[in-house]
Amino acid sequence: MGGHVAFLRGINVGGRRVTNDRLVSVAVDAGFGEVSAFLASGNLLLDAPVASTTQETEKVLSAALEADLGYEVDVFARSAAEVAAVASVTPFDQDVVDAAKGKPQVTFLHEHPTPAQWLAVAELGTSDDLVELGDRCWFWLPEHGISGTALDLRAIERHLGVGTTRTLNTVSRLAAKSA
Repeated sequence: MGGHVAFLRGINVGGRRVTNDRLVSVAVDAGFGEVSAFLASGNLLLDAPVASTTQETEKVLSAALEADLGYEVDVFARSAAEVAAVASVTPFDQDVVDAAKGKPQVTFLHEHPTPAQWLAVAELGTSDDLVELGDRCWFWLPEHGISGTALDLRAIERHLGVGTTRTLNTVSRLAAKSA
């Protein structure tokens, strides 16, 4: 399947439960073709005949989800090629990844951070929480796992805006499915 991958923020967290079937149905009703869901965390693979850019995909899908679910859903869309490019990045040395209890993470953003924004975020990184800049995303390796992190994720969000996070392994699996 080609087209786009949509990463949905806040699906099936905070007491909200939305089935993959419902997400797929909303996307199909909005005019997207060949829609499939991946895992239960808000990942959709879709062809985008109703939108020619990832920004249009984000707007159309976000509006359709809000109309159906009754609350705002932030959508971060990437082309299949962009997902493959993110999946191909090795932001951390393998020996550091192997020693960490946490898994490498990717947080997708709507915009590429400015140098000043990224400098502010980079200064929040620690020896236990490594951060690296990507293309409209940032990579994070929490040495003690996500629940054991001291990284100030709210401060990062204040600097970069909202994002949505997936493991790098999930992104790699999505890249393979969307190829």
